[in-house]
Amino acid sequence: MLSAKITFRHFLFGILLMTAASSYGQAVWNSAISSSLKDSLYQMGLPKTAVLTDADYDLLVYINIDKKPTEEFDSTISSLYVFDMTQRKLSKLFTTTLATDFSWYKPHSTACTDCQLTDIHAAFDAKIVPYHRKIVVDGCFDFRNTFSYLIDLETLSVKLFPTNAGLCGFTHEEGYIVMNSYAYNTALLEDGTPAGGRHTVLSIFDENGGLLKMMDLEYLP
Repeated sequence: MLSAKITFRHFLFGILLMTAASSYGQAVWNSAISSSLKDSLYQMGLPKTAVLTDADYDLLVYINIDKKPTEEFDSTISSLYVFDMTQRKLSKLFTTTLATDFSWYKPHSTACTDCQLTDIHAAFDAKIVPYHRKIVVDGCFDFRNTFSYLIDLETLSVKLFPTNAGLCGFTHEEGYIVMNSYAYNTALLEDGTPAGGRHTVLSIFDENGGLLKMMDLEYLP
């Protein structure tokens, strides 16, 4: 039991390191991009208001807010751009579309759902999957949950993760995708009424969106 606790603490510590490393890496890349490259990107069509969300030696990923909400339940319209540094080509991957259903998202399985770029209704962050030309995009349009998408930059195929609280990061050695969800507690009080509250569920996926492992924190000793 002690070994399991230590392993889990190490896992959580690893996620904290992944989050810190991602933020630090983004800042480093942003400062390393030359003004001449930025000027070239602007000439190619990148809005000057676009924000760098991730980068590696092959790709730069930007998100631009095209339209901010003007009413209480209005949606933010954003566009995602990818610059291929090998081909020196800037691509506008998608612009978010308005959702027709604002019901709260409730994943019903552990499998990803195939969808299209036009099904992405919000995007506030995007990260490159290590060792692959794929990105994970997070967005929220139902005012509660984070919708996360796995996009293959080669085929432009899209998968919706069965999670509702966004990307935690990637495992250091394998590049596996670590996703976060919340779930409602099932515990009961002494009188049999629900105890209430929520807990965290961590899910690890491979680069194709296949589920490898789930950890439900409600059942930790």
